Amino acid sequence: MDSLKPIILKPRRMSLIEMDSEEYSRRVTVTLSPGMTPPRRGAGKSKTGRVNVVCRFRPQNQKEIDNGGMNCVEYADDGQTLTFRGNAFTYDRVFNESTTQAEVYEFTAQPIVEDVLQGYNGTVFAYGQTSSGKTHTMEGASLEDEQTRGIIPRMLDTVFEFTDSLQSDPSWELILKCQFVEIYMEKV
Repeated sequence: MDSLKPIILKPRRMSLIEMDSEEYSRRVTVTLSPGMTPPRRGAGKSKTGRVNVVCRFRPQNQKEIDNGGMNCVEYADDGQTLTFRGNAFTYDRVFNESTTQAEVYEFTAQPIVEDVLQGYNGTVFAYGQTSSGKTHTMEGASLEDEQTRGIIPRMLDTVFEFTDSLQSDPSWELILKCQFVEIYMEKV
């Protein structure tokens, strides 16, 4: 009888933000039994296949509300165009202040995570000036609150749901490694 040979499925590099939560540090092992085929890199077709650029406006924080902060952007009904100071800008998607964290995740990151689980490389990158909403979008206000959780905890949930589905097949062994990095003021 042939011995089982482990396969290690891991992304080459993921750069996001480091989180301190035991809930998201698991070790899952998957082993291929003889005759089973491992997932192939690039098998099939990527769902996303291209770079999507989205613009997300976070809700105002309490300080902004207390100081009478006002929205300075107009949103078109197409969900892709906004107007700022008379100039129109078009993106793959525009998310206004009332957009939920789940909606942002489902459009921006979930298809990328699903592609990564099929063997494609994927990156989610947040860019913007200080206080523009990167942390709000990526991490969320609270890991425990389903409504306010950001992209990173939702990505990890998707990955762990996938690995849990493989756990029911005793012929798989997974070793999963994720790395999250924050670059702030040109320091890692």
